[in-house]
Amino acid sequence: MVLAVALLVGALGFAAFVLTRDRSPSASTTPGGTTPITTPDVTTPQVTTPEVTTPATTPTGLAVLPQRSWDTLPRPNSTEAYWVQLQQNSLYPQPVPTFTCPEVPEVEFESETHFETFMSETIACQHAGWQTAFEAIGKPLVMPKVSFIRGAVQTPCGQGDTTFYCGTWDGEHTQIYVNYSTMDELAGFRQMPFFAAAHEFAHHVQHQSGLLWNGSALAHEGGIDDMERSRRIELQASCWTSRIMVTTDIGFNDSDYSQYIAWTERDLGEVHGSAKSNQYWWQRGFYMDQVSGCNTWTVTPDMVT
Repeated sequence: MVLAVALLVGALGFAAFVLTRDRSPSASTTPGGTTPITTPDVTTPQVTTPEVTTPATTPTGLAVLPQRSWDTLPRPNSTEAYWVQLQQNSLYPQPVPTFTCPEVPEVEFESETHFETFMSETIACQHAGWQTAFEAIGKPLVMPKVSFIRGAVQTPCGQGDTTFYCGTWDGEHTQIYVNYSTMDELAGFRQMPFFAAAHEFAHHVQHQSGLLWNGSALAHEGGIDDMERSRRIELQASCWTSRIMVTTDIGFNDSDYSQYIAWTERDLGEVHGSAKSNQYWWQRGFYMDQVSGCNTWTVTPDMVT
């Protein structure tokens, strides 16, 4: 049994002042004297206080988020084995990790080598961050292989032509395929390369924690429609990625936020979800500091359309 989980990123491209004392000349007569004593002018030198300018601070990360409140997700409601693993995964009590990652360039990548370095370092930083959560639950988190591609390639999970993740059920193949086309998508959403790397690594997290394969098994046995399974997987990964973008020091600013919000309002189809579902889960993710805050497996199907 193999499963390809791919994010079609190619289709988504979302006063100084003067202080002066002016004293007029004055005459002072000594009492009892006849000769006036003239006090010379005393002039305070002109003092200019230099302007003190406090550099403007551009809000980034969590500081760009408007205040919002979110509903509490439903509690687990199934005792069936696959659903238990999906709704009560051991990873859920963990906090969404924090990361130290490189920033996306303001305008464009200097070269393909620059892009390769950025994506490789970003995927490595995702591994380092999520490693803490996996250590807390006593599970290993292997580093997936990273390959850069052009066009379509054949993988153990089938053919893919975007930036996507492939993990086989036996764990022998865990790989993120990065399409060079992703480096050209900064215009629509500047943080797109970071999003792509973090989102695909989130699929790796789902693979390593058992979420991918319990979902696949559930669909294989008819317990859930396969497209619904896909949407629960994709929306969960995007929800985590939203939080990661605003807690990682990558300069996520007001403009990035506006671009991202506009991107969430798109209908991404039956695989990735409707505009309504993407708005809910992607925007919810910004505010969820615990992995369980993105538990798409306890909600009713109308929440993952």
